[in-house]
Amino acid sequence: MDKNQMHFPEFGYSDPIETKEKCSNPAFMNCYKHRIGCFDLGEFSDGEKGHRIQKRCVNCGRNFKIYFMTNRTLKKLGYKK
Repeated sequence: MDKNQMHFPEFGYSDPIETKEKCSNPAFMNCYKHRIGCFDLGEFSDGEKGHRIQKRCVNCGRNFKIYFMTNRTLKKLGYKK
């Protein structure tokens, strides 16, 4: 599956997302499913330090949601950043 992967996420992968748009470089037999990686958009500090994380298809690069996660939450999930 890594053969056709164009982007490599810093925070691992999440569940695939199915959309109405086709993935231009699909990883699944269903070309409407996107393989989602969690990418670091940078740190933020609003009282408690954390990271902005964006979900993006690792094969076609389509952007999805942006999340804010504190360092404490990331540590509980097992991420070292």
